[in-house]
Amino acid sequence: MTATVTAPPAEGDAGLWSQTWAPICRSEELPGGFVRGAEWLGGRVVAWRDAAGRPHVQAAFCPHLGADLSVGQIVGDVLRCAFHHWEFGGDGRCVRTGSGDPVPPQARVYRFPTAERWGLIWAFNGDTPLYELPEFPVPASDLHWKTVVMAEHYALDPWVFLCNTLDFNHLKVVHQLRFEQDDPDADIDWRPHSVRYRLKGTRLDTGDRTDYQLGIIGNNVFWLTGTLNDRSMHFASTANCSTWPASSASGRGCAGRTGRRRRARSSASTVTSRAASWCRWRRR
Repeated sequence: MTATVTAPPAEGDAGLWSQTWAPICRSEELPGGFVRGAEWLGGRVVAWRDAAGRPHVQAAFCPHLGADLSVGQIVGDVLRCAFHHWEFGGDGRCVRTGSGDPVPPQARVYRFPTAERWGLIWAFNGDTPLYELPEFPVPASDLHWKTVVMAEHYALDPWVFLCNTLDFNHLKVVHQLRFEQDDPDADIDWRPHSVRYRLKGTRLDTGDRTDYQLGIIGNNVFWLTGTLNDRSMHFASTANCSTWPASSASGRGCAGRTGRRRRARSSASTVTSRAASWCRWRRR
């Protein structure tokens, strides 16, 4: 009997997207008083900081007449629409209209759970995060980090970038790693939204000694912490998902409301992943 294997649905199929944390922009690209627009999940979002410096990621279009909030202004703790000066707080609720008329009870923009970590602004695709992004086991004061955003776009889903993390043949052949342990299959730590294991060995081509804890977080983050030649090293890479190239600013849409996110714009057909990576090293 031949087994039938069904491929998982691609991101964006039927207007649905997996729930996961995704990078929206780099921290340095979001100074106080600035609003940044970005395409995400086949729609558009805005990122901005309140007066305390806390980041917020929200749907990009004003519920009044659909103006793009990325051309708005930050006024204290609110984001003000450029068109008719409706003002929205960090929770997405409209707190004031420019005319002084009462705020309609349903006037709000969707607010995504937002986090700032590793030099990136992240948003979670859901009402409540299913999991948290991990920290490094090193005090932040001991770390210096570099964030790199890659320019390439790929017509594939984010998990494809990560699938060789658990391929030990890949590590042995491509990375020339000689394990100082048995293949760590039995030591893999399977969790509801992540998988991790310890990897210790020596690279045959360079002689570098590695002792890492590494794994996959969600469906789009590779995470690694440990030592390289006895020196602390911390690294992660992630891929974002959109139906538009990151340079595009066209189209009106809004990432949806609940569960696996519903895409507001259905005319785009190719899922494009934008990869970003960051590194941290302990200061010497």
